[in-house]
Amino acid sequence: GACYESGSKYTTSNYGDEEVDLFAPWKSIVVGNDTTNYYSFTQTSAATPLVTGVAALLKSYKPSLTTTQLKAAILNGVTKKSALDGLCTTGGMLDAYGALLQVTGKLKNYYNEVSVSANSNLDMISCRINYNTSKVYKTWTGFGAAAANNDLPLDIEPGKVAFLRSPSTPALTTGGVLFKAKFSVPASNTLSSSDLTFQKIYPSSTTALSMGQYLMGDVNGNGTIDSTDMLMVIQYSTQQITLTSAQQIRADVDFNGSINATDSSMISQYSVDAIRTFW
Repeated sequence: GACYESGSKYTTSNYGDEEVDLFAPWKSIVVGNDTTNYYSFTQTSAATPLVTGVAALLKSYKPSLTTTQLKAAILNGVTKKSALDGLCTTGGMLDAYGALLQVTGKLKNYYNEVSVSANSNLDMISCRINYNTSKVYKTWTGFGAAAANNDLPLDIEPGKVAFLRSPSTPALTTGGVLFKAKFSVPASNTLSSSDLTFQKIYPSSTTALSMGQYLMGDVNGNGTIDSTDMLMVIQYSTQQITLTSAQQIRADVDFNGSINATDSSMISQYSVDAIRTFW
């Protein structure tokens, strides 16, 4: 069926709780023509190719998926909409991210950081994900007070190196730099300390850097994310308990700099598989 972005059915769209599986947007869809131009396409028939595109996305991520598995991922990944209840079998609209999560499964979210002191001989900092998987969702950010070009958002693939400084940049002689890495991996896999590395590179040597690694949502640090972690966040946000600096980092699952009811709710939902990732 065809629906608006809000999730409400388009007036002339097909519908039926047995005949239609899901709805997808139909209005103002940006498409390409047979040259190099793009235009806005508004037709109910725009909904179908959007679903096809999501199927192609899933297949590119995991080529071994069968047709049955593709269909199940798309239907189970819809965003439920009350306006579509009873109008299709799923009661929802197409959600590419939701469908992808059906294929990737639950994700573990990690935050890592390393502080680098000022050193006139420092040439560069490198980061590497050695995690052996086909996809890693990640965001790299390095920032500091030494130079504007330290503010570098970097996206890298597993096994690749990201150099946060290069020999051509001015030497880091004052202050320091705090490099941060935030990324996610499939929850079914174990991430070891050797899978993520920070290194500082001098003119004639390379030294591994000690870093802080945090599994987001695991407030008490026992390796699992459950109701105990949720309770700790509630107690902290209501000033019943204190948290260490490491616990505060792990508790701020929405990564907005504060710890409140939103974080405890997200941890609760994650622990019962209502959501599969914090970001």
